[in-house]
Amino acid sequence: MKHSVLALACLLVTSGCASQEPQLGKRKQVGLPTAFLLGCWRSQAEQRRVTERWSFGGGHLLLGSSETVTQGRSVFFEYLRFEHLPGQVTYWAQPMGKAPVPFRMSEAKPNYLRLENPQHDYPQWIVYERQGTKLRATIGSLDEEKKPRRWNYEKIVCQ
Repeated sequence: MKHSVLALACLLVTSGCASQEPQLGKRKQVGLPTAFLLGCWRSQAEQRRVTERWSFGGGHLLLGSSETVTQGRSVFFEYLRFEHLPGQVTYWAQPMGKAPVPFRMSEAKPNYLRLENPQHDYPQWIVYERQGTKLRATIGSLDEEKKPRRWNYEKIVCQ
């Protein structure tokens, strides 16, 4: 009987440790400068709805997608990802299935990221700012005559 109790205790301890392993990994990833983007976000303006979804990928990735729907039709989509490598964070945007375009993180503060690619035609910079359940995404050009574009998102339940 003692052996059965001991075996059961060992089984419970090892299964408990195994089940905590993925949670520990996620807790480590929360320290990433992009973790504030996690979840789903929606911007609604007139008949245009934009939804961004962000989730952890394997190891060093944060994976995202964006879809714009107008009058019930998907009119734009984009695959997005952040690669977190030692000393460097790169944002990759792949609009409408075209070749991915890299943007390097140039500034990071809590709930704030600025990404840049001066060689790209437009946009040349991207800023994400979060305040509570609100997220603002702004894109722009180094040419100050071109006005930046902004999206104001609300946190939503992912579907």
